[in-house]
Amino acid sequence: MQTGDLTFTSMISNLLPNTTYYARGYIVTTSATEYGNVVSFQTNFALPVVTTLAISNLTYTNVTCSGEVLSTGVGPFFERGICYNIIPNPTIGGGYNYADDSSGVGVFTIDIPNLSLGTTFYMRAYGTNLSGTSYGEEVVFTTPASPYTIGQNYGGGIIFHIDYTGLHGLIAAPTDQGSLPWAPSGFGNLSLGVSGQSNTSILANAIGLGNPNFAATYCESLTLNGYSDWFLPSISELFSLYDNKAVVGGFSGPDYYYWTSNDVAWDATKATIVDFSFQIVNTLEEPKTTPHRVRAVRAF
Repeated sequence: MQTGDLTFTSMISNLLPNTTYYARGYIVTTSATEYGNVVSFQTNFALPVVTTLAISNLTYTNVTCSGEVLSTGVGPFFERGICYNIIPNPTIGGGYNYADDSSGVGVFTIDIPNLSLGTTFYMRAYGTNLSGTSYGEEVVFTTPASPYTIGQNYGGGIIFHIDYTGLHGLIAAPTDQGSLPWAPSGFGNLSLGVSGQSNTSILANAIGLGNPNFAATYCESLTLNGYSDWFLPSISELFSLYDNKAVVGGFSGPDYYYWTSNDVAWDATKATIVDFSFQIVNTLEEPKTTPHRVRAVRAF
């Protein structure tokens, strides 16, 4: 308390956040207490105030999310961003989150990549200050499902494998390309890998592109249904074709052995085949000069 004809200032503490207060000065004399004009003020929010805005640019695997920080609250403001999850009420500690490059009050936009296809996501904007983190309203969105299915006629053949993205995979030729040897007599060992496309290119160049009478060179030179990027599948790729042989079709005897584009590391005279007649997948090593079935595939 101050006395005399003075301007005075008082510090008021322990106020509630986000609260409107009314105040007025007063003076006590020997005869009465006099009051000044009433003034009002509102305290700041303790936590940030955040709102979630509508999404945009939704594709199979990406979406643009936006939010707005209306107030940074009390104390230092650290971060604003977007959090999302496949369960409701996502948080920065219980889901996925992307922080915005800037901070403070205002609208911000973040592109979210690598989403799963055909999945419902729950998304909220957030803001974090010294007091903690607050969240905007929840926005729900669903990414489109994959446009492709196993057994679908597409890209010159029949889809038999779709990768994790749902947008890429492998296509089998509708029918076999005949029965051919893997390589000529005396052909060496190339220790080929998991990519049939790469294996086929290496094999075709080693055997000679001018000689299409072998499994890899035939596939390398094949133009079928308007496409010319066919190849001889690797072991893993042919396994996938085996798993879906019923929907692809055209696998008829009497020879159910299909060449892969993999040779046998411990025997330069042999390469690997997959037996399509068994109920479970079965691989064998066969002489490279022995004719067996060929089914060309291509990637999309």
